[in-house]
Amino acid sequence: SQRLRVKVLVRLGSAYCKLGKYHEAIQNYEDGIRLTGLHEGLKGQIPLDPLWDDLDMIRRLNNCAILKETADRKFKEKRLDEALENYTEALTLEPGYVSILSNRASVQLALGKWDAAIKDCKVALGLLGVIQDVEDIGELNPVGPLPQKGSARFNMWSVKTLARCATAKGKLSQYGEALEYLSQALELDPENVSLKKDIEKLQILQGQNIDDEQKS
Repeated sequence: SQRLRVKVLVRLGSAYCKLGKYHEAIQNYEDGIRLTGLHEGLKGQIPLDPLWDDLDMIRRLNNCAILKETADRKFKEKRLDEALENYTEALTLEPGYVSILSNRASVQLALGKWDAAIKDCKVALGLLGVIQDVEDIGELNPVGPLPQKGSARFNMWSVKTLARCATAKGKLSQYGEALEYLSQALELDPENVSLKKDIEKLQILQGQNIDDEQKS
């Protein structure tokens, strides 16, 4: 039936959206809305307003993804201020877009904006559920393509973002907190040699810092 066809189109659109395939999601939603509008009998059975709301959200996510792609390219080209501007524009549209938050943190690190990098990392980690009680989350929900919690990809995302947060904390001489983030990252990726080396370096810096404080 036409009603079933609309439901299938909407479900397909939702599935594509979760995968970050926004062009396909938009096409399926538009087809579903068009089909509903063409058949008088469907209008009473399928409310159109929720479908339009979903479509508006998917279009916003698509715009975010385009801005992210542009920002990623500019970051690779070392055009850091422009990359930061594009990431920020995307997050104005959807503040809970997790991968954009994490990527913007990388740019903040490259620009020496340690506190801003920490804030972005913590919000991203909070939205992923890796850390708790993050004040800046508020009513935000995680959006954008998200790996399944506990999967290898999820752990990779989490480790990267934890390491970025630790780097910024280290730059601010907040070695204890930096070590906490790295230790959490190492729990997710116990064989990561780079993390182990970073922990050793921070432990040395923390020891030197304590010695300096005692001398003064």
